Formats: sequence, structure tokens, C-alpha cells
Amino acid sequence: MTSIRPQNGRNGRAVAETIAGVAVIVVALISLALQSWLVMLIIGAVHGVAAGVPAIGYGTTVLFVLGGNMLAALVARALRK
Repeated sequence: MTSIRPQNGRNGRAVAETIAGVAVIVVALISLALQSWLVMLIIGAVHGVAAGVPAIGYGTTVLFVLGGNMLAALVARALRK
């Protein structure tokens, strides 16, 4: 396993901030995957009950979740002002 070492005068705080930033990105990606999977399962269950609801795949669900997250961020930003 490689270790992150400060270079070019970078101190330990900068390395810690970099690691924290990478951790935030990884958690966001895992959260997106789980949200998409759950939404896909819910839509699949509704499709099993009511044939009028189309069955959608994982990729489409990821796009729906991304769009929903973006819309929620825009609404939250608009309400903060």
C-alpha cells in the first residue's frame, strides 16, 4: 500500500484535507449508488403491482436520482436567499 507523503513543502494539514476530500467523494458515490438501487427496487415493485408503471434499469435510475438531487439543491439554494 502506498502512503501519501508531503511534497514541495506541503504540511500534514494539507494532506489530511486531501484525504478528507477524497473520503467525501467516495461517500457521495456510494450514497448515489445505494439511492439509485433503492429507487430501482421501489419502481420495480410498483411495476409489479401496476403494469402502467414502466420498469426502468439501473442507469436510468441513476440519472433520475442525480436529477432529483440537483433539483433539491436548487430549491434549497433558492429558499436560503
